Amino acid sequence: MKCVICSAALIAAAGVASADTVDVRQLDGSNGRGAGANSSITVYGNTSTIFAGELIHEFTNGTGRLAALNGRTLAVFCVDAEQSTARGTPVTYESEDLANVPTPGAAMGSARADAVRGMIAYKDSLSGTGLASTENQFALAFQLALWEVIYDYDTSVMGGNLDLDAGDFSATRTTGSSWSGAVLDQFNDFLANIGFMPRSGAIALRSDTNQDLVVVIPTPAAAGMGLVGLAGLASRRRR
Repeated sequence: MKCVICSAALIAAAGVASADTVDVRQLDGSNGRGAGANSSITVYGNTSTIFAGELIHEFTNGTGRLAALNGRTLAVFCVDAEQSTARGTPVTYESEDLANVPTPGAAMGSARADAVRGMIAYKDSLSGTGLASTENQFALAFQLALWEVIYDYDTSVMGGNLDLDAGDFSATRTTGSSWSGAVLDQFNDFLANIGFMPRSGAIALRSDTNQDLVVVIPTPAAAGMGLVGLAGLASRRRR
């Protein structure tokens, strides 16, 4: 099954000679999905029906800074709407600077990566649970906004094409109808905060055969407070 809404990100240190690695596997069946909804998306003219939202993954055998993910089950989002998730046998991922994904395909570049980091930080400020949320609308809107920035954000025209109806990425309900006002309001709220500071230290997890993910490496303090893993699937705080 293709996933259009996943994500994994940690900030990759510049100039690292060899990437850290971690084995990743999406949980089976309904356990592999968190909050979100099915969506009809079009990327570079190719249309497919996929789940947009949180994907629940297991992490093992991490090296270097990715060792902090060992033994954890985390909700992540997708930065690559054109490949499938890693199910069954775990797939080895490498840490990567967010600017260099998705791969294969056109990497998002530094401007879009900064926008993604800002949006992730803004989401975190609302939810208090990193990249986790129990609200379907919230997770759906975030994944759609994430893809919208990755594929359509253009700093030369003040953002340009940041809507779900045009550009290299577009999305509707599976029926072809537009999203509800609540989803669109949240979607636009995320896009309005792409410059949120300080930006998140999110990085990408890259695979040549499976969709690239964005994940925030848990800190000891956050882990102690139960803000990561499945314990992080708590209702977001209202502003």
